[in-house]
Amino acid sequence: MAELSVFASRVRDFSKIQPEFRELRRILLSMGGEETAPPLAHDPMVNFLIDAGIVFSGPVLYKPGRSGHPVANLARAWKQRSHGIAAIGVGYALERSGLWREHTFGILREGVLETDSKKQKYFGLMLIGEAADGFASGALDGKDALTPVHRRM
Repeated sequence: MAELSVFASRVRDFSKIQPEFRELRRILLSMGGEETAPPLAHDPMVNFLIDAGIVFSGPVLYKPGRSGHPVANLARAWKQRSHGIAAIGVGYALERSGLWREHTFGILREGVLETDSKKQKYFGLMLIGEAADGFASGALDGKDALTPVHRRM
């Protein structure tokens, strides 16, 4: 797929800036998919994902909310504790195209809360308590709107 070959080139370039990303890519691709979209800048989470990242599985509850604002939708779900959300997941999700992309998602007692488009697999870290509260507050400004916490390539 032509789109994925562009990401292979970006991975090579990004790995010069943050070599450990190659290991995270290896881990992700061992679970499926064809390529990984690298972060836009040096990502301090990469080593945490390598050391402690896990697959989140189970049924996916799809609640897209406001169009074009999946991170704000997730933050609102956390603040309101809606849909049975128990934690926030930060990491990567596997898209139907075969691309692993940075992603945030809700973690339910049994499954995943998806506020963006449907994904095939989820890998990341779990934020609870103050960490999840901080993430949600950072994703919402005083007007309950999206701030640039999460950008897609």
